[in-house]
Amino acid sequence: MKILAFTDHHASRTAEARIFALAKKQKPDLLICTGDISFFGTDVKKVIVRLNALAKRVGIPLLLVPGNHEDGKPLQKYIQTMHLSSIIYLHKKSYRFRNYFFMAWGSGGFAYRDPVFLKWASAAIKQARLTDKKILLFHGPPYGTLLDVVVSGHCGNKDYTLFIKKNSPDLVICGHIHECFGKVQKIGKAIAVNPGPFGAMITI
Repeated sequence: MKILAFTDHHASRTAEARIFALAKKQKPDLLICTGDISFFGTDVKKVIVRLNALAKRVGIPLLLVPGNHEDGKPLQKYIQTMHLSSIIYLHKKSYRFRNYFFMAWGSGGFAYRDPVFLKWASAAIKQARLTDKKILLFHGPPYGTLLDVVVSGHCGNKDYTLFIKKNSPDLVICGHIHECFGKVQKIGKAIAVNPGPFGAMITI
């Protein structure tokens, strides 16, 4: 399967145009955005309308995880009430596409620990089949990686890293740290990626 992933585009029309062009050229099976589609929620309705139109034009669904700039509950409500059928909202949810099992945990991005995530994820991963490829979608990055480095050091979430090492997903996609756009690292078995705002093609 081919995934076109992007993150933290903060309502950039330039980023959306580049993502659309890449999707038309590469013909992915799924679009994935791991959050921060706005600046503190400003014009978020306009942005999700544009993203829904983008996904509809390329004929594939967009899995959308909220970032720290979006309040998850209103965002989910907007997608539902505005009938944006090409967007699949994922936060504290799992989703199966063919034999690919997605687990999504958005918003946040500032905590070193998240025991609520660990409790949810430990139960959710039991729903995965033995033959599934397991993919984790975060807004914030796992701790101690190339994906969470800022000037002051590592700033990611230690419980994300703990869960990844214990459960060996196939792929992790995250965002939040702009300095780490485009970074890729293996965490045990998993390939972890921050695709950045202009999008990255990932084959799994």
